Amino acid sequence: ELEQTVMIQPDYWSARFNLGVVYKKQEKYEAARTEFKKVLEQNPQVLAALMQIGETYELQGFYDEAESIYEDARDKGVPNDQILEAMRNLEIGRARSHRAAQSQMGQSLNSLSQKMAPDYLNSNSNTSNSSNNSSGASLGTLGSVLMQQFMQGRSQNRNQQNNSNF
Repeated sequence: ELEQTVMIQPDYWSARFNLGVVYKKQEKYEAARTEFKKVLEQNPQVLAALMQIGETYELQGFYDEAESIYEDARDKGVPNDQILEAMRNLEIGRARSHRAAQSQMGQSLNSLSQKMAPDYLNSNSNTSNSSNNSSGASLGTLGSVLMQQFMQGRSQNRNQQNNSNF
């Protein structure tokens, strides 16, 4: 019904806004953003549409884009408490995404080390089996430790950049 409404009355921005919300709930983020942008074109005072655009980026994991939109919303007059809450949620999403990426990377490295360990063991037949088995296990552990250090460094750099923005 909302789609029909905006087809008949394209300047009916509140119907368009609600259509964007429906698209967002249906995880049609591009379509949702399109509707929210049209709302802003028709009525730039509807800053809730700008916040909705930020949320769609955030839901897709585009955290830098979401942050940029939230900063723009702050500059245009969205109340500070709403911006602070949005930024808090954004950081929670980033942290969750980083933890998931670290976990996935650790699993990938462990899987890779398990695949590589038999080749390594076969190529070093002069050493004992116990040291070969520990070498293969050490490779997976080393990969996990290196990835964690790398991700922590990236996280610290982002936190420093974010703190300098406020």
